[in-house]
Amino acid sequence: MKKEYLVFFVLLVAVAMIMGSTFAIVSALQTYKSQQTKTPVNSQAMVEKANSETERTAAVSRESRYISSNAPGRDGASSSKLTPFETREVKRMLNELGYTKETLSQSLKSFQEEHQLANTGILDSVTLDSIINLLSLNKARSFY
Repeated sequence: MKKEYLVFFVLLVAVAMIMGSTFAIVSALQTYKSQQTKTPVNSQAMVEKANSETERTAAVSRESRYISSNAPGRDGASSSKLTPFETREVKRMLNELGYTKETLSQSLKSFQEEHQLANTGILDSVTLDSIINLLSLNKARSFY
C-alpha cells in the first residue's frame, strides 16, 4: 500500500473519531440543557411533591424489615436493613407464592410456619433461599 494512501486513511479515521466525539458531546449537552430548563411552574406544587416523596419514603422505611444470618455471632444475629427495592422484591416474591398478608412480617411468618422454618417474621438467609427455591420450582413446573 502506498504511503500516501496510508496517511490519508489515518487522517480519515482521526476525523471520523473527532466528529463522532463532537456529536456525542453536543447531544449530551442538549439533553443536559433540556433537563435544566424544566422548572416547576408553581413552587407550591414542588413543595407538595417533595412532601409526598418524603411521606412515601418514610412509609417504605417503616415497612422495611431486617435480614439476618442464621449463624449468629456471640452477641446475637448480625443484621442489615433491607433497601426499599429489596423489600418490594421480597413482597413481590411472597405475593407470587400466595402469601398476601397486610405486612411483610406477617407474610414472612406465614411462609416460615408453613415451611417449618424459624417463625420469626424476619427475613433470614434460610427463608430467602426457601422463597427463591420455591419460586424457581414453580416456574420450572409451569413449563410442563
